[in-house]
Amino acid sequence: MLKIVDASTLENRYIRLSVTDLDGYAYWRMSEKSELADLADRLCHVDPPSEAMLVGRAFEAALFGEPTPGFEFFGDVEPVQAVARQQFLKVPMRVDDAMGGPWELELRGRVDGLWVDEVLEIKTTGRAIDLARYAASPQWKCYLLGTGLDRVRYEVYQVCRDRERGPGAYEVRDHQTLVLRRSALMENDVLEISEKTLTAVKCLLDEGLVQIDERGRLKRTQPPEGA
Repeated sequence: MLKIVDASTLENRYIRLSVTDLDGYAYWRMSEKSELADLADRLCHVDPPSEAMLVGRAFEAALFGEPTPGFEFFGDVEPVQAVARQQFLKVPMRVDDAMGGPWELELRGRVDGLWVDEVLEIKTTGRAIDLARYAASPQWKCYLLGTGLDRVRYEVYQVCRDRERGPGAYEVRDHQTLVLRRSALMENDVLEISEKTLTAVKCLLDEGLVQIDERGRLKRTQPPEGA
């Protein structure tokens, strides 16, 4: 069983996961081809950033007035303001039994910005915007636990290639806002998905597919298929 603890009580023997790894595990679990090797690759971040990820990073930077070479965005989009940009956070937990204990789990994440009393997150998609997808993710709950704030504001943009303008050009076709607030069940939701993810990590360790380095990070012990 997991419980959230004070970061100052963490010992040296711990596992460090990204907040996005919780989504990665959930996506893997819903996949029709849920091979353990695929999960190991996902949690160890074996694959290089996809085009969608690179576009998202460049677009976020552009919203804050920091253009990225090789990317140009077109559309009626207002700049984004934040009191603080790219704030890193930690959510420390103690594992009682999922890993055969005692182990510590530290979820780490990065919010795009903080604005007065809320967390600001910039999201991009090449498809029609589906706000329910972001509401269902455990990410925003981790962000509130890590910052102590009560509200997350998602600014979600549909960004597509602009083939008429050529390589590196993208058009912003839609923009929607989603506000999510702290709830009484939020902490339990994060603990539940974290424990399930840790149980899967234990399987990966037992199968010899991953190992934990001295900094608590998961490392692939076998090359991905086809490498």
